[in-house]
Amino acid sequence: MVRKEHILTYVLTEEQVAVARGYAESAELGGYSSVRSRNDRMNSLSEDQVIGQLGTLAGHLWLYGHDVFYRQTREMANADPWKGDGGCDVPGRKIDFKTSLMRAGDDPTKYRLPLRPRERHPEWVYILILVAEHSESSATIHLVGWAAEHEFPQSTESGGPFAGAHVIRVPYLHPLQPFSNTPLPTASDNIVQILADRNITPYQLAMVMCIREEEVPGLLDGTTLITHDLAVKLANALGNSPEFWLGC
Repeated sequence: MVRKEHILTYVLTEEQVAVARGYAESAELGGYSSVRSRNDRMNSLSEDQVIGQLGTLAGHLWLYGHDVFYRQTREMANADPWKGDGGCDVPGRKIDFKTSLMRAGDDPTKYRLPLRPRERHPEWVYILILVAEHSESSATIHLVGWAAEHEFPQSTESGGPFAGAHVIRVPYLHPLQPFSNTPLPTASDNIVQILADRNITPYQLAMVMCIREEEVPGLLDGTTLITHDLAVKLANALGNSPEFWLGC
């Protein structure tokens, strides 16, 4: 059962907000809100996308302590914007962050976690995230609680903003705890290890990937973001799939 003391609050920096807003612009091509009418949705598409991206970024900060995998996941989704991310917000995990702007008061325990029938997938976990406030310089975000797919009722709401959705009230969610305290290897960690194991020089890697040699240091120290194009080149040069190099 979730109580106020269980709720985790994150305050995003101006740089983190800018990153989320940038990906929100890229995501405007697809997706829609089931809660809003079509006209409302068209008028507030940008806000819906921003809220969703802010929540997803905060979820990654909670889970990993950094936003590397968030950026990689968004790059992969943006590489095929009509396909998107398939509802999966965390690489390699069946997790869906359900993010909403707090419009019905400032008490997170009074909210509900809605799940549309088309969003329901066996063995998935759904996490409620509430954006208390946001601006271009900061955002205050509450990570409220989670529920597994099988815990949602079979019946759906008959009316109101969540009509047609399976709903769990916040007090009946599970409190959030870190899934893992062990940092996962990043793409740069894997590249460095493979080069060492195979005795490959940075010059040779650049040749095989068809990139400039001066681009390689960024891949080795993690300062270069792995885009879909780079993931394909890494897969061809070092093995594994593009999804592996993107973190999925």
